[in-house]
Amino acid sequence: MASVISQPNGRWMIQFIGADRKKRSIRLGKVESVARSWSLRVDELLGSLIRDEPISRNCSVWLSGLPDMMHAKL
Repeated sequence: MASVISQPNGRWMIQFIGADRKKRSIRLGKVESVARSWSLRVDELLGSLIRDEPISRNCSVWLSGLPDMMHAKL
């Protein structure tokens, strides 16, 4: 499960345990709604990976619309 965390500098990040059992963080900027949206998508991606299922069409469309810099964060 991804957690949304407020940093002291007013920025938001999500933290989660990856499929490799390592703690991961993604810093996302100053908009809380973006962090919450990302949290839901990361949860969906991790769930699909763990269950060895394909990702949903909505998640696939979301991923394809991300810029390269955001893909690198994932």
